[in-house]
Amino acid sequence: MAVTALMKRRLIAAGLIFLSLGRAFGKDDGIEYNALNHLFDRNLASAVLAAPWLPWVWQNKGCASGQRSPASTPGPKVDVPVEIDPSQETNVSTTALHDIGMVMEHIHENYPEAVGDEQLIEAATEGMLKSLDPYSGVVDSEERKSRDAIYKDQSNYSGTGIAFQPKNQDQYPVVYYTYPESPAYLAGIRSGDALLAVDGLDVRGLSLDEIVEKIQGPEGSEVSLAVVSERPPAAAAPRQVALRRTVFALANVYFEMAAYRVGYVDIRGFHEKTAGDVERAIVALKKEGMRRLIIDLRGNTGGRVSAAEDMAKQFLKKGDIVVQVAGKNSSSSVATAQDGPFVDMPLAILVDYNTASSSELFAGALQAHGRALLAGSQTHGKGIIQHPKENFPFPGHTTWMTQERYYFVNGRTVGYPQTGDNGLVPDIVVTNDASLLEKIENDRLMRMMRQPLPNPTPDEVLRAAVRYFYAQAVR
Repeated sequence: MAVTALMKRRLIAAGLIFLSLGRAFGKDDGIEYNALNHLFDRNLASAVLAAPWLPWVWQNKGCASGQRSPASTPGPKVDVPVEIDPSQETNVSTTALHDIGMVMEHIHENYPEAVGDEQLIEAATEGMLKSLDPYSGVVDSEERKSRDAIYKDQSNYSGTGIAFQPKNQDQYPVVYYTYPESPAYLAGIRSGDALLAVDGLDVRGLSLDEIVEKIQGPEGSEVSLAVVSERPPAAAAPRQVALRRTVFALANVYFEMAAYRVGYVDIRGFHEKTAGDVERAIVALKKEGMRRLIIDLRGNTGGRVSAAEDMAKQFLKKGDIVVQVAGKNSSSSVATAQDGPFVDMPLAILVDYNTASSSELFAGALQAHGRALLAGSQTHGKGIIQHPKENFPFPGHTTWMTQERYYFVNGRTVGYPQTGDNGLVPDIVVTNDASLLEKIENDRLMRMMRQPLPNPTPDEVLRAAVRYFYAQAVR
């Protein structure tokens, strides 16, 4: 028999219910997805169209109140020092799925343009994930490749030379700095400017990763940015800036002697080679007579969690817990140190609001052990970890969703959108004059690029760490 539009929508709703039943009965992801995929087939037999038997199965399998069948009862949950409620309902109710079907039917009957069911399902999925936090969503295969590149060694990349501050959902991204002599810098884009659009696309609702992916592209290609310097951004008329992408050779780790026997290491991100690069930098500084070390994480928005863990282990003694990672349905993972090479090195870490994610993991782990002094201003607050799930829920797409939080040895976590947790609080709170921030950041970039710096701008945060070390030496 022919499958009408109404019958097809019922079929999709039945498929969604069947999908949730698969979860309730402990089916693996492949079976769940294949079941839903087949239910999209227009030529499928119509026996399940009305699906009168589904509510009966749901109620008679002990799942009406969100409880799983005995065969798939989950094991004991991880005992973590936060509220992860194992009794929270995880099954999709038939009422919720019915509501989705009703919305789809309303769209098909009243929206003036034709809209495909697959398009609506994809948009609904994206909307659900976006509602969780700013870091969850769905990306296609090309976006996944770009996102993977962000966490690899970034000694070379093709783009415009802009780095952004961490952003919350529904905010326009703000420029943190522009690399000297980059296309963005030469076009007059500066720290504090807000980006409104990329190639005409409003970016307020996009994640920072999505924005970076859209700005980057092949060498020589052009991208158009709409930027404003006034506040609030939405109230100002943007200026359109056309930029030609170019390839950058970027250093990720810079080091020098900051003062007498005080070494300085500046880290821009946590990538595949970061831990090794930092270790080599510290060894080189020790050969120059370094007795105390300052690590600068200001503006470091994170990267690979494993890279931050590996670097923290270099400063902790055997048995020290770097971090504990746990989620609702994942086993607890504990990273433990094994007598790092710099366990006796006095250490200070410079942080600010743009210190986020893996940077906070590194700084927070050492602060929790009393192993490092933190100087600067409160960090951003992002203590959650996202995991990719490939070809889910659609072929060629990857779901990127928050699944875990990390905890320090003192039991605290840092930053989670739903709890309002704040970032790390420095032991020494000190800030630079706001009018000097851009100059100080430019000085750091010039050093990173090994450019001469005849008149460096006074950096009070760095000076505070040096003064702390000198005071300790006098004692």
